[in-house]
Amino acid sequence: MISFRSDTAGPGNPRARGGCLCEASHGPARAQRAVPLVPKGLRTIKERSDAMIRILVTLCMTLAVCAGCGEKGTRPSPSAPSNQERAYIDQGNARADQGDLAGAIANYTQALALNPQNAMAYNNRGNARADQGDLTGAMADYTQALTFDPQYANAYYNRGGVRATNGDKAGAVTDFRKAADLYQQQGKTADYQETLNHIKELR
Repeated sequence: MISFRSDTAGPGNPRARGGCLCEASHGPARAQRAVPLVPKGLRTIKERSDAMIRILVTLCMTLAVCAGCGEKGTRPSPSAPSNQERAYIDQGNARADQGDLAGAIANYTQALALNPQNAMAYNNRGNARADQGDLTGAMADYTQALTFDPQYANAYYNRGGVRATNGDKAGAVTDFRKAADLYQQQGKTADYQETLNHIKELR
């Protein structure tokens, strides 16, 4: 039995706030370093020049941290959602949990009206559609989510689940393998192992 995976839009989710997706591996302190502003009171051109150089060096170090962790997903999400988008997604999640799938879909669609590139809203709407039995609509939503965020492990996992339900074992294994690779990179051991189990079941 495959349970579809939704995401919350709270500030603890780096994907939701447009932060570095490698935080799951090396923590938010390493993923985001504050870049200091030019200190007040610097009057000479040399002082300001030196301060700007320090800022640029710090920025380069910040980018190098993400580039050096070796994960393909270490980049900001394509479009960081606004507070209103997050609110619609959270409302949709609450309605889905209560069994109000039509209401959940309406909320996710409202989030997408504000930001048509919101991968999380596509993924979660796909889950609601899958629970309604609309597997075609769910497939379309997962694919859209991956169009805007190609490193979205849950979207690969969910699309694999729909493909397995439709009898497309080869397609399901392909998606599950991609999801498993991403889960492993992100340090999500439980999700990784569960996905491997689904792959074994399909063989």
